[in-house]
Order: sequence, then structure tokens, then C-alpha cells
Amino acid sequence: MSEAVQLDKLTKDDFAKCLNQKFLVHVNEQEPIETELIEVRGLTAPDDSLELRQPFSVILRGPKDIQLQQGTFTVANETLGEIGIFLVTLGPDDEGMRHETVFG
Repeated sequence: MSEAVQLDKLTKDDFAKCLNQKFLVHVNEQEPIETELIEVRGLTAPDDSLELRQPFSVILRGPKDIQLQQGTFTVANETLGEIGIFLVTLGPDDEGMRHETVFG
């Protein structure tokens, strides 16, 4: 696994390189939940924003029967390493349960 990237330095492009890759979500002492990065979407910043990076969101898809409680989880990926991100469950689609995080 590569060295972890600093959370405040991550960009939409960093995640775009990881589309369709596996991300392991660590929940307490349980076995990590295997998810897949299925979407990276740019968001619009307010006109008066002094953002250092363009806001974006990422969506991970995991097993349909696992709905995570909203919160911060350690997520591991071969390209990005381990990062702590706040995940919100969006609900299922035809293939699994979707979880989103937004970077501002």
C-alpha cells in the first residue's frame, strides 16, 4: 500500500484515478467492508468562496446488506493509502449500498 495522502491535499483528480478500484472501510474491530469507488463528481463552490480546491464528492458502493452509521471511517486504497473520511449512506442501487463523502 502506498503512503497516505494528506486529506486536505486530496483532489477530485486523485480520486478519479481510483475509479472502479477497491476501498476497504474499517468499522470498529470487524473485518473491513469491501467497497468500490463508482463515482467522482465535481461540485460548485460559492462565488465568494476562498476554497483552496474545487469541492467534489465521491461515492463508494458496498454490499447491499450493510448500511453504515453516518460517521468517520478509516478507508484504505492501494493508490491513496489510508485516509479518514466522513461517510453518509445514500441508500441502495441495483448493485449495492452507496456511501458518499464530500470534500470542500
